[in-house]
Amino acid sequence: MNDVTKIGVGGSRASVVNAAHQDVSGERALRNLNRWREGHGAFPYDAVISHYQAVGRTQADCRLVAALRDAHAWLSGPADPSDAPWWLTTWLPSTFDQDDGDYNSYLGTELLEGVAGARIDTLIITLIAELLATEAAALSHVPDHRAQHGRTQACLHALTRSARLAPDAPEVTQRKPGGANGADFVTYCREQAGRALAAVPSAHLRAANLAMLPTTRLHDEHMFIRSIQIFEMLYRQVVGHLTRATRALELDDAELAKSEIAEAADRLESTAALYRVVTTMPKKTFAVIREYTSGRSAIQSKAYREVELRSATRLPHPHADKLPALDIPGPTLQDAFIAAADRVPSERLTDVAAQLARMDGAWRGMKRTHWGITLKIIGVTPGTGGTAGADYLKTTVDTPLFPALTTPTRG
Repeated sequence: MNDVTKIGVGGSRASVVNAAHQDVSGERALRNLNRWREGHGAFPYDAVISHYQAVGRTQADCRLVAALRDAHAWLSGPADPSDAPWWLTTWLPSTFDQDDGDYNSYLGTELLEGVAGARIDTLIITLIAELLATEAAALSHVPDHRAQHGRTQACLHALTRSARLAPDAPEVTQRKPGGANGADFVTYCREQAGRALAAVPSAHLRAANLAMLPTTRLHDEHMFIRSIQIFEMLYRQVVGHLTRATRALELDDAELAKSEIAEAADRLESTAALYRVVTTMPKKTFAVIREYTSGRSAIQSKAYREVELRSATRLPHPHADKLPALDIPGPTLQDAFIAAADRVPSERLTDVAAQLARMDGAWRGMKRTHWGITLKIIGVTPGTGGTAGADYLKTTVDTPLFPALTTPTRG
């Protein structure tokens, strides 16, 4: 399905095929942006997003890109009279960062985390449900497209696993599907996505929309961005569990520590549902996306790195110059557990140790799945961040999350 008029897996986004001429050209966005600068009307979010989703960041109108860069400089200046909302100044750099952006600006991580605040689980549900709605809409255009049907089923499966992926979010109500194929299945998926989206704050929906600025016109990039955004938010929640577990051990509260670590392990074990979605990425399509996202590597993920650093002190990373700078105060979870063992009776820490082992297994299992999928989709091609790609991931699979608490494996 290389025809640009085809919608769905291996083809174009519906927003590309159905885009109005003035959105493809960028004229509507540029005209409305100029009016805003002149003090007439609100910032034209919808027009700007429509242009970017119709053509991709790499093909965005150069006049509009320059105007957005100027708008950001104006809003960030000392003489700014507009009292611009935080999300506008946070989001704008993503519209002109194609040459100097990184993994986090590609995903709009700062915007998503800032809008979500303490309700990150609700944002996770928002992102999953929006992805399901998008894939179901694509399936309605190509009902006989087997790959698109498989993608939509995988997204539905992820939503049904939301109780473990995002346990603090509003419960996603379910009803039995009317049919596994055809119009009934599309209707069911849209209904399920709609139920979930109706229960989330409008700010979450807005942030999800703003953070969808693909680099290409490919339908698959929408899935790719959404999937890794969900992973980022999930890692951020795991960080919270680790932080609270560490504090609990410092206070000799073994029961709370056990509970927090168990919840972190639950989330990590549930990532299989997310990887099921990612495996629907066609190899040829991902090769195109990689070409346009060079330098935006997952090793730049702040939340992923923080999970590791809050778990235990790490050896120097082989690609330290490409990693985000992070200052993690206080002891690691591993240190807190070892210190607690000198104060707390061992029987009170038995369950904590069991949950630490479970989380270590879940973390390594997740990395093993990531490695396998990477090997399948990109083979031995070098990674976008200068790593050895799948070969690099293979070297990290057996690295324990809590090295001092892990029994070495004997060959």
